[in-house]
Amino acid sequence: MDLTPLELVIAVIVAWLAIGTLGLARPHALRFVGRVLFCAGAVVGLVLAVVALIAIGQPPQSTVLPLGLPDLPFHLRLDSLSAFFLLLLGAAGAAISLFSAVTSVRAKVPRRASSASSITSFSPRWRWCWSRTTLTSSWSRGDDGTGVVFPGHH
Repeated sequence: MDLTPLELVIAVIVAWLAIGTLGLARPHALRFVGRVLFCAGAVVGLVLAVVALIAIGQPPQSTVLPLGLPDLPFHLRLDSLSAFFLLLLGAAGAAISLFSAVTSVRAKVPRRASSASSITSFSPRWRWCWSRTTLTSSWSRGDDGTGVVFPGHH
């Protein structure tokens, strides 16, 4: 069975969607995400770059997927220009995933804080910003037309 580059690109898209779904299923498992998913994303990005490099010299390919609206199906086309951009995306995605994998493995995994402690640590800043927003929205418009009015100078 001979796979065309367009079919391989579709397989790479499906693989990236599967990796993203696994990341959504276990977002707090930082070791799993760092050691498994980032490395898998790097391999998939590298595969995309290699497939795109091969597809640059080939004639254009197109297919119609069974997705989309009833009278407007989903068309995919792989030509030299799209293969070049897929090469860039695959190489950049592989590099970013490798960098993320290395930095996440070196980073210490913090203990999960309870929601109450994270709310109380965030609360003073939130209250300060909220009070400033409320004050500025309740002030009247200034004489110079800028809307800037200092308290006590009404």
